[in-house]
Amino acid sequence: LFLSYSGNTEETISAVNEAIEHKLDWSVVASGGELIKIAEKNNKNYVKVPTGLQPRAALGHMTRAVLHYLPTNIEFDFKIACEEVKNYINDLLEDDSQDNILEISKKLSVEIGNKTVVIYGGTPGSYLAAQRWKTQINENSKSKAFVGYMPEIHHNEILSWDADKSGSRSNFQVIFLRDDEEQEQIKKRFEFTKRIIGNDVNIFEVKNISSKNIVKKLFHLILFGDLVSVFLADELNIDPYDIAKIENLKSLLKGS
Repeated sequence: LFLSYSGNTEETISAVNEAIEHKLDWSVVASGGELIKIAEKNNKNYVKVPTGLQPRAALGHMTRAVLHYLPTNIEFDFKIACEEVKNYINDLLEDDSQDNILEISKKLSVEIGNKTVVIYGGTPGSYLAAQRWKTQINENSKSKAFVGYMPEIHHNEILSWDADKSGSRSNFQVIFLRDDEEQEQIKKRFEFTKRIIGNDVNIFEVKNISSKNIVKKLFHLILFGDLVSVFLADELNIDPYDIAKIENLKSLLKGS
């Protein structure tokens, strides 16, 4: 299954051509572009999502599209789960309380400012969300961000805060993405990490909701990170839609 919102991603098209060469079964999800043309030419099924969005803003459409390819014998009903997520997110964004997700995201964006963000996850879901946080901060606010996974960071990265401690505190913001499904040792690792490096760098914890709906949990963390990235762009007077460097790179690769 090949996904590219534009349908023109170079490496995705290359992978499809390899699949054709090796006579594999395949399908695509895109809003148009070369991928849809290749699928039609080869009489392959595809899902076409709405056009006109930045690729990173089409995550909901792309997620729903993938559901068409799930086996029918899966016990968890992802379509119902997605409907629940849609309603949940709408309600969340309409909450006007003082400690709602919008206010917390704004406060965190102010704390981040010009700092480099380092996001740590401790479960497959929170680590996946951490990677989304990174790319959203990169693209929307044009800021540097990196991710780490518990317990991997304890084998190396935890030592990196020793040098230039004053610089670390001034130039970095660590974010813990917490999940109620963390193993007991992972919970301890987060707490001990805070104890060990808490004086060297600012740490902000984001606690995920508790829910049996794994899509809802994932999108809660994703929404939080998306909001932080947009509010950070506003804080830095950055245009979230500006992707001139990416387009310039694509032109260079095409030889133009």
